[in-house]
Amino acid sequence: MAKTQPPSGPLSMPSPLAVGGALLGLVVLGSVLQRNMKPRTAADWGDPAPLPKDGKVGEFVLGPMLADGGTATVYSAKDPAGTVVAVKIPHRGPLRFRNFVVTFEREAQIGIDLRHPSIVRVLDAGTYRASGYPKVPYFVMEFLDGQELDSILATGPLTEHEAIGVARGVADALSWAHARGVIHRDISPRNVFVTNRRAVKVMDFGISTVTSKAGRSKRARGLSYGTPEYLAPERMQDSGMADERSDLYALGCVLFEMLAGHPPYQAETPEKVVMAHVKSPIPSLADLGRASSALDAVVMKLLAKDPKQRFQSASEVTAKLADLIPLT
Repeated sequence: MAKTQPPSGPLSMPSPLAVGGALLGLVVLGSVLQRNMKPRTAADWGDPAPLPKDGKVGEFVLGPMLADGGTATVYSAKDPAGTVVAVKIPHRGPLRFRNFVVTFEREAQIGIDLRHPSIVRVLDAGTYRASGYPKVPYFVMEFLDGQELDSILATGPLTEHEAIGVARGVADALSWAHARGVIHRDISPRNVFVTNRRAVKVMDFGISTVTSKAGRSKRARGLSYGTPEYLAPERMQDSGMADERSDLYALGCVLFEMLAGHPPYQAETPEKVVMAHVKSPIPSLADLGRASSALDAVVMKLLAKDPKQRFQSASEVTAKLADLIPLT
């Protein structure tokens, strides 16, 4: 597949690795499951599951490995028309846990249901038989050129214009997901992808929750973990609690990091990070000299401790950011 050339400037992609949507889900889910389950599993925890003898999953012909994460491996593949895609297949160890398989299948189904330009597309899902495994799940994703946001930020903070552009893409994706009852629950730089053409893609709905239409008074139950640096205070106090505003808090943390070069709260341990989200004052980007007062006000509102004091919808965030840098 011909690869696009990275754009110039701070958001250029220094690595030729074109894994894009292939990195979907190889993040916090893997580290948490490894921490919680690995001591009880055999030495093959991280070994890729066996592949079909004919090298095909569904109608897709598997190619080389693209990425090997904590709980799954991603391969390149081609559809019957020769289009390159990415296929995610769990490792041997995680396949022994029913909860993991349910989570994996949920990630696939949500990805299929949520069709939006700023959400990585899941094209297909299914299972196959292989030696010793009567049912190995997989799903197929669009193949993208670019980098995850955390890799971009490893080279330094973004400009206001760049950060607002990425944040608007994430907010737009969240608005679409929230309107369909899906809360992401793990917005972080590792789950935001920027293509070589600077399109923004939100990834990894593996621990997301499908909410009831009964309103915010009811808890959105689901898997309770996430990435400590981006978890809203209400989720610290009640791990089963999450609504749209929890995602917006996480977006505020990501926007802060894009501008400051680090998350709003840092500490020696995850436990101390948790307490900082709950008790520490909200840091000001304007005071750090990293944002205008107008953008600082947006971030401060996203990071409000009380969900009632935040923006109440992702569409509000999109509109506010559009006011700062209108579309051209």
